Amino acid sequence: MTGVEKADKLNRLLADLQSALDSGAIAVVEGPNDERALRTLGMKGRVEQLSRTPYSELAEKLAGKCQEVIILTDFDAYGKKAAKGLRDSFLNECVRPDLSFRTRFKKLLGYTEFEDVPSLFENEINR
Repeated sequence: MTGVEKADKLNRLLADLQSALDSGAIAVVEGPNDERALRTLGMKGRVEQLSRTPYSELAEKLAGKCQEVIILTDFDAYGKKAAKGLRDSFLNECVRPDLSFRTRFKKLLGYTEFEDVPSLFENEINR
């Protein structure tokens, strides 16, 4: 895949993410640097930080406030564990967890931490 093709796919991914947020989905990230990364990418909408909150507590907090939660955790061991735990907790609260954006970011960028996405995105555009 050329740099131009990758940049185009990244732009579509960001547009799809913003569309989901505009439709009322809530993004869940690990911490403040990850939320800052989303904002740097121009994302508007509700973002919740996991930051040591038990998965079930966050799921209870968001139950009834949205129908869909977009899970954007890192790809390290903790992020993988958190994504699974969040998915299970949200399912228990009848909130649909969406891991597709996390998968798409990983496939396109292969990064380990979500906070690195803006700089990786910029690198792809400037290729």
